[in-house]
Amino acid sequence: MVTAAGPSLAATARERAEHVPLPPALQRPARISARDTAYEQLRDWITLGPLEPGEPILDTEIAELLGMSRTPVREALLRLAQDGLVETFPGRQTRVAPLRLDRAPHLFAIGGALDALAAEQAAPRLSAAELSGLAQTLEQLGGAGDPHDLQTLDERFHAIYYQAAGNQPLVDMLRGITLELRRFDRAGFQDLAIMAAANDEHAAILAAFRDRDGAAAARTARQNWVRSWTRVEPAFRARGR
Repeated sequence: MVTAAGPSLAATARERAEHVPLPPALQRPARISARDTAYEQLRDWITLGPLEPGEPILDTEIAELLGMSRTPVREALLRLAQDGLVETFPGRQTRVAPLRLDRAPHLFAIGGALDALAAEQAAPRLSAAELSGLAQTLEQLGGAGDPHDLQTLDERFHAIYYQAAGNQPLVDMLRGITLELRRFDRAGFQDLAIMAAANDEHAAILAAFRDRDGAAAARTARQNWVRSWTRVEPAFRARGR
């Protein structure tokens, strides 16, 4: 209730607004913490190279290389340990976690099921720009020769229809699976014959998307994952890993 003796709260607010003008929105620069920088760089070195399973990691060396203190590097290593990418032995050593072949076929099977769902949900939703992006990425895959570039382009191809699916929990699960399987996929991207077979499957996925055929997109997407393990497994068995 407003009395006759004083101004209303609304009038006071208007007066203050007139005397203290503020911008409608503050533009804050995007920032990334040292811990996140260390995490992302180490994650990529472990999953995409050059770090190999069992290789030791020295926090002092990493900190010096990245130009930061040891604290954010140690925090990043703890997070990587939670991801299963690093093993830490207190008082002894931190190293890249070994590959677990027993998990790989299950992860590829789960990833295939999730990717199939993403493809099915994306098929009716993909825009003309997204279909064009898939076609361009597929063309780049066919012309690339560097294993790192191939792996990056492959993930970009799948990421386009993951986002189009409009299912963020599904996208998050696929990212987690992809992160763990990157180290297995690395072997496939070093073999151009394997990549040629994978690109044939990518082309089939794109054709299904152009036809807006969700069932066909799901089927070919699942095959791409399951056959990926079939193609790369012999390389790991031969190494005795």
